[in-house]
Amino acid sequence: MDILVVEDDAISARALSRLLKFKGHAIEVAATCREALAAAEMFRFDLAILDLTLPDGDGCDLLAKLLTQRPVKSIALTGHSFAEETQRIIAAGFNTYLLKPVTADRVYEAIEELRRGPQNLLGSVTWSTKAPD
Repeated sequence: MDILVVEDDAISARALSRLLKFKGHAIEVAATCREALAAAEMFRFDLAILDLTLPDGDGCDLLAKLLTQRPVKSIALTGHSFAEETQRIIAAGFNTYLLKPVTADRVYEAIEELRRGPQNLLGSVTWSTKAPD
């Protein structure tokens, strides 16, 4: 699967990229909304994994822009588990979200669920909100 990862924390972006490459995915990494939009013009991806808090914008707004280019499955990365944040993620059109800090197994599981299952997992998953093991 070709995946666009948008994460402004360099260590997190590098770790996530390595985990996904290990599983055979092609990865393009961006640290800002601007970089992500430029990458989306050159890199055809099946999945976008977007941090919600970026230095030059918001991951929800970024997803809206990406979706104007083509349909894409999406996973939000957030450090907040507030009900308002979840509602914002749903309203933006994300398929699911992962609560930071996230484990490799949760990332792999989310990708596999999106690959196999329904387009929108927000009503069905509970694993993305569990406390780290």
